[in-house]
Amino acid sequence: MEKILTNIMESLHSEEIYNKEHSRIYKIHKYWARKPWYIVEKYINKYSAAGDLVMDPFCGSGCTGLEAVINGRNFIGQDLNPTAIQVTKGTLLSNVNMKELQVGIDEIDSACKDEIMALYLSEQKCDKCCGFMYYKHCNIGPAYKDDYQGNIYCPVCKSRGRKIKLSDEEVKKMASFDSLKIDKWYPDKKFPEKFYKDRFSYKGILTVADMYTKRNLYALSLIYEEIQKKEEPCKSMLMLAFTNTVLHVSKL
Repeated sequence: MEKILTNIMESLHSEEIYNKEHSRIYKIHKYWARKPWYIVEKYINKYSAAGDLVMDPFCGSGCTGLEAVINGRNFIGQDLNPTAIQVTKGTLLSNVNMKELQVGIDEIDSACKDEIMALYLSEQKCDKCCGFMYYKHCNIGPAYKDDYQGNIYCPVCKSRGRKIKLSDEEVKKMASFDSLKIDKWYPDKKFPEKFYKDRFSYKGILTVADMYTKRNLYALSLIYEEIQKKEEPCKSMLMLAFTNTVLHVSKL
């Protein structure tokens, strides 16, 4: 048995130098249980021939699909998770017009930027250009009681920013965002009850929306609505970027 395992490991981890640019494709979107592409490629080449049809009923992040196409196979993929389908399509998509995509990004920026940036305006001014600075993130949980901290930066001169202690007025401003009325769509359905005993529910997080501050949720709802107005394939690529970003603006 030991010899068999050794042969398997040696065949999977040969001395080949893998294309690092190829590896970057799989960083297009976060996804759990992502499989190493070069191992998938080995199995595709070993058990199929060029022109064959490769099927993955649990396509996940699309690794099998892309390796099948790159190696001259056809591919069919499916998954119960709609995000998996979205990520797989985004990974396989090759007909994106970058100029049109940039136009879409610029249009969203024009429609949302001023309203969103106003939510993150600080009282502090930049030492270099004297313009007002904006919050990159704030530490305002129970662990920071009476010592709320913020990380601010300047979007004009691209100052790297600095940490500050929030003034009483700024703390009040932060608290006022809890009463923001969101008239755009956002996910407000409750998680299934089987998740109620995990580490989130103990902290009062029972919906996806609970994982975000009201301010961030408001900003995300604006961006999401603008993305929905776009045409394919631009819309799909923008949604791919959007869903890969939402984790980084959550309370996590």
